[in-house]
Amino acid sequence: MPFHVMLIPTLRCPSKCSYCWSSESGSPVMSIETIEEVVKWLKNFRNEPVTFTFHGGEPLLAGADFYRKALPLLAEGLSNLKPAFAMQTNLWKMTPELAQILAKYNIPLGSSLDGPEELNDLQRGKGYYKKTMKGYEIARAAGLKVSFICTFTSYSIKFKEDIFNFFLENGFTLKLHPALPSIRSENPDKWALDPKEYGELLVYLLDKYLENMGKIEIMNIDHLCK
Repeated sequence: MPFHVMLIPTLRCPSKCSYCWSSESGSPVMSIETIEEVVKWLKNFRNEPVTFTFHGGEPLLAGADFYRKALPLLAEGLSNLKPAFAMQTNLWKMTPELAQILAKYNIPLGSSLDGPEELNDLQRGKGYYKKTMKGYEIARAAGLKVSFICTFTSYSIKFKEDIFNFFLENGFTLKLHPALPSIRSENPDKWALDPKEYGELLVYLLDKYLENMGKIEIMNIDHLCK
């Protein structure tokens, strides 16, 4: 199993998802010197494949120049570890230039959609859906693979059938996340998904998956089966 390293180019994020507590508005952008230090650290540390995930905040805020320099440093400087890459992004800042840079390294992208536009924007903010889909189209045009995390909350669980059908009809890969209590909110349980409801959701999705084999990919269930 590859050794996993998560790189967080910045904790800033342009979106304001109602249940998110992991962004910092004043966070700086990682320097290339930090990437160079990562290469030095790993160079003789392990002798097994390594996977780097760019996460955040929003990693695309680091910009094209950052990735144009960082990716070859990691790929060539650690070639003995056969590095692979992944990224979690809301896609808002995706440009054709950035997409081409990422495509050169076959970087799979994970993004986030909570279902149809109205439901998604209720939880993630007005305009989120259209901005993410615009970035999605740019990424796909460059040949990048994109899968989506769907965060189920105490509200959206009521619409699980609509959400499943949305992913099925659009041919989107689904990765399920249950909303957790916020560590920053005055009402931390507002969006949190009850554990019992989460269990029932997994059973529901397994049944729907079995009914639609070959038509949709639900990553969580695949991982559990493996």
